[in-house]
Amino acid sequence: MTIPEPHPASLLFPAMPEDELQQLAGDIKANGLLEPISLWGGQILDGRNRIAACKLADVEPKFSDLTATVPSPVVYVLSRNLRRRQLTPSQRAAIAVEAIPMLQEEAKKRQGGSGRFGSLPKGNEPAKRSHSGRAMDIAANEIGAGRGTIQRALEVKREAPDQFESIKKGEVTVGEAHRKLTQKQKPLNGDLGPKTEKQFQEARAHRRRMVAALSEITGICRGMESLSPAKIVAVTEAEEINTWIKKSVIILLTQDNYWHSLAAWPGQKRRAVWGLPC
Repeated sequence: MTIPEPHPASLLFPAMPEDELQQLAGDIKANGLLEPISLWGGQILDGRNRIAACKLADVEPKFSDLTATVPSPVVYVLSRNLRRRQLTPSQRAAIAVEAIPMLQEEAKKRQGGSGRFGSLPKGNEPAKRSHSGRAMDIAANEIGAGRGTIQRALEVKREAPDQFESIKKGEVTVGEAHRKLTQKQKPLNGDLGPKTEKQFQEARAHRRRMVAALSEITGICRGMESLSPAKIVAVTEAEEINTWIKKSVIILLTQDNYWHSLAAWPGQKRRAVWGLPC
């Protein structure tokens, strides 16, 4: 029996434990394969455990090709498996983190296909492009996890891969792993560094508000993304950084026509408003 290769999306969820696989093989041997193995592009999209059980039971598997009907293999795998698996919210967030690059890759392929949805021929694409939004939004919606939890899991994966693996196994929560990560990071100023859980929550809330405010400025102060925050912080006192933050918030909250007027200003004048070198 030739077994097709697994689709990358099918690997988002762990394989069935050996004892459960043996039970499934016994059921298939007694009753046959009741649900076909789903293929997409010649690869196994859903049914890795079933085809392994078929091999153990010496039963010829049946296949169903979904290439022409499933626009997003990643969303399909998430939808099918989340109904079957008993996962904690933290495990769901970890799966969302690993699904995000795949969703981004799907989006790139859609953009490269003259705007059509995935690799579907014209006429078979869905009426509404429900999977064309941002990858994290799609993952959060399909997984049922909050964006904040997914973002913290993403930070843990980037900074502490071993802790991320523990999240996937259900050994620790995203909150616990992220808290350990945060406590290891050296604050800008020892006196300002949070000490208690409440202080950590307040600090994270301040950070979210700062990120939201700065995101509004991105389109106006072009070129600032090339600046290195680490280098700036290395030569800047915490008090001065707080001053920048306050100035940013004041401008955001008090100037109704700020964006329209500032967009027309010369770059030198914009830099002067933000206290940056001209």
